Amino acid sequence: MSYRFLHNPKSPEYLEWKSQVLSPTFPWYWNQSTAGPVCLTELGLTADDDTSFWGHCVLSRPDSAPYWDGVSSPVCSELFEQTVWVMNEIATVNNVSFQPIRMAFNCVVPGEVPMSIPHVDHYFPHDTFIIYLSEFTGGNTWLEGLGEVEPEEDMILMFDGDVRHAGCRPTGSNERRVVFVGTSGFVPEHKIHRTPDARAQYFEPLLPDNHKE
Repeated sequence: MSYRFLHNPKSPEYLEWKSQVLSPTFPWYWNQSTAGPVCLTELGLTADDDTSFWGHCVLSRPDSAPYWDGVSSPVCSELFEQTVWVMNEIATVNNVSFQPIRMAFNCVVPGEVPMSIPHVDHYFPHDTFIIYLSEFTGGNTWLEGLGEVEPEEDMILMFDGDVRHAGCRPTGSNERRVVFVGTSGFVPEHKIHRTPDARAQYFEPLLPDNHKE
């Protein structure tokens, strides 16, 4: 399985969950880049080479400090239980497994840098789930070796976590690309912390002829 589209039952619970995320009072937190400042420095890049975005973490990633210290709870949102319920429902309907590693909502608006730095989310086997929660134009998801996926509202994309991917900004004025991103699998004990070498091999800017807008 490289990637597949999952059925979205759009249950009342899902629609309520979605409405909370799209609410004007939902809390968002600004992130300078997809890769983070440490990784950008290691790659010889600056924030001008990556997309900034607004994020809302639900379950922190366990494989890199300072996101999780291995002691305190990695849960970081009041929507945690609702999110697990929605994802379990989707997994059951589609007969797939969902063992959450990291869960978050991302919000991207139009800007000068059209696409994030291609990356993978973890450095061990996992699956990645993306649910497109808002309506927007553009905002494709690029999958290395597979091309671009043109999203639709409420679409669910699932793909192998070892596939490098990137998110494009929406192209319409006053639009926002709101997605849920969840990763699923099991964290090997020796992969709890990322190393600079591991980051460098998975975060890599695309050469001009690798990607066409």
